[in-house]
Amino acid sequence: MVLTLLCIELRSVLVTGTKKVHNTIGELKRLAKFLDVKDADQLFPEIAEKCGFDNLKAADERVRNDSTMAEIIKSMNLKKIPTLYRKGKVGDWKNYFTVAMNETFDKIYADNMKNVAVDIDFV
Repeated sequence: MVLTLLCIELRSVLVTGTKKVHNTIGELKRLAKFLDVKDADQLFPEIAEKCGFDNLKAADERVRNDSTMAEIIKSMNLKKIPTLYRKGKVGDWKNYFTVAMNETFDKIYADNMKNVAVDIDFV
């Protein structure tokens, strides 16, 4: 019996909210290139609008009011759906972290991510 193993190179692309806010069209182009999508430039402005914070927050509200979602939340024993969208402002986390909390986070993050080749800009 011959056993054939297929190895698929796992590729990934990281799109952060910070990059999306500051350079939405550029990030869409980078994602399209990664996915090998061609001739989509005319779609980028519409996609950027649909992915804007206000539109995503409105879509999230519609989902929260959906009866199916209510059943899912009930089955998970959650009292309410966790909030995903707050203000849509880059750097808003600074309003929730003290200096000491930020220093602790930075140390834990550095210790745990030192061997991971991901560059995240915590603005």
